[in-house]
Amino acid sequence: MTTAYRELFEELFGWKRVSQRLIKEVAEKVRPAAVFQLDSYVTIALSFKDLEKILGLARGESSRSPFYEAFPKTPWDLVRRRVAPADAEVQQLVLLPAVQSATKFNLSIHIELLDDVKVYFEEIAKRG
Repeated sequence: MTTAYRELFEELFGWKRVSQRLIKEVAEKVRPAAVFQLDSYVTIALSFKDLEKILGLARGESSRSPFYEAFPKTPWDLVRRRVAPADAEVQQLVLLPAVQSATKFNLSIHIELLDDVKVYFEEIAKRG
């Protein structure tokens, strides 16, 4: 989980270094809805409340990010105010709804992410 949280901060905020203190604090204060592992790749499913907690903890660590003019305070800010450079590993963020029939909304997901999304929805389906 340490690597997953470090990657989260690197990819969301463009931070080159993430303190172990912040990773430990997030691990203690945020309980993901689910954690999925596919080979060595870990996916963390977070609620909006979890994401808001993480934003608050990150803001306490640093009020700067090369991807934002002002540090995001809400999930909406995180998605809509992102200005990532062309060489950023993650260019854009989106919020995907978990709905019974996603096809009626004409959603499309990049082919490389389909396995991740499939694992997520299969796990959610198991939980009822």
